[in-house]
Amino acid sequence: MWSWFSPNQKYYIQLLEQFEKLNVTQKRIANASERLATSSESIATSTHDIVRLMKQSIGAVKPGTLNLVVESEMAGKLQFKVLLPVWPVGADIVSGELTVDVAGVVSTIPVVMDQVEVTDLEGDQDATVDLSFVYVDDVGNKSVNPSVFSGTLVDNIAPQDAGTLGIEVTGEI
Repeated sequence: MWSWFSPNQKYYIQLLEQFEKLNVTQKRIANASERLATSSESIATSTHDIVRLMKQSIGAVKPGTLNLVVESEMAGKLQFKVLLPVWPVGADIVSGELTVDVAGVVSTIPVVMDQVEVTDLEGDQDATVDLSFVYVDDVGNKSVNPSVFSGTLVDNIAPQDAGTLGIEVTGEI
């Protein structure tokens, strides 16, 4: 069966539907803001309403992309660091939690707000690495959908550059 709409038209329709949802949410936030401005005793309730409506409109905050960078190599061991996702602005996130699994050895590392990387991690060359990162809010709730990364530790660090070449005349024939 064929469709009356091309893939681009379907995508456009989906965008229009999302835009409509945002307009409805914007109106709800405006109403909550008006209540906040007119009633000093309901500040906490109105603020909670605004935060709840914003969360409903954008959905759960999922951490962004994790990246792994090999920093050094010695005797078959690789030292690496994990580059963390950018922290969202305005969310009720207070910390994060990074789970690192190197060849079956799992460790959980607490991460402070606005931390950009986790360093001093190590594993054997060609070991599998699985990473998982979640945000944690002020009451201990964790992101439903973690950011994940899977890969293999590979020595991709080139040796130091060679020194300058030169020639020297050593005799005459």
